[in-house]
Amino acid sequence: MNHKYNIMKIIEKILERFLGFFTIFDVSYMISGIATLSIVLWGLFKCQGLLWNDVGFVHVVYFLVLAYLCGLVSFAFGKGIRSWFMKKNTLWCKKQTSFMYCFTAAITYVNSQKQANEKKLIVYDEQWRAEMYYAEMWYFLREKKNESMTFSLLNKYWVSQAIYDGLLFSAILATFQSLIMWYKDFLAFGTMSCIFLFSIITLICLYKEGKRYAETQIKEVVIAYNALIN
Repeated sequence: MNHKYNIMKIIEKILERFLGFFTIFDVSYMISGIATLSIVLWGLFKCQGLLWNDVGFVHVVYFLVLAYLCGLVSFAFGKGIRSWFMKKNTLWCKKQTSFMYCFTAAITYVNSQKQANEKKLIVYDEQWRAEMYYAEMWYFLREKKNESMTFSLLNKYWVSQAIYDGLLFSAILATFQSLIMWYKDFLAFGTMSCIFLFSIITLICLYKEGKRYAETQIKEVVIAYNALIN
């Protein structure tokens, strides 16, 4: 009886680790990857008449693998584009970066709630020091994940942010593709204009939501870290 129980516990642990890994790292890539790959295939179909006459199990496996790879590329480019735009916006407006603003504001808030005898969090002026301090907070939360549900919530923020970053690239791809389609077929101006406008609106919404999740995650990390060390 004990032997059976131990085997079941081992299987349960393996499944838990597998599903946890899949949830954190793969779902966001698959969602944005399927979107990006679908846009590419639709473009090839419209331009070259690409069509799969015979769709079998092997083709489905190919599609899933390609979708995953497209998801990795989409996430990398989408995150890079959002970070670049936020950096340029910071330079244009001559203000703190979004990270420094949120991180400093969160630390200032939690410090204002502390009693005189409680240890306060450090406020750094240099961004590289603040980023290292933030990484230290993440490490602490990972080590203490069994003591709080906060780590699971932060992972959800991370996954949501990754989905929005990946889909941001998909929206940009759809925007440029609609322009190319319009150039090749002027008669499709109405359809391509609708796709173009929809892509632009989607792009703006995805950028704003990705930025919101990133900023919320920073604040949540600081507040959770402060609560656990006290």
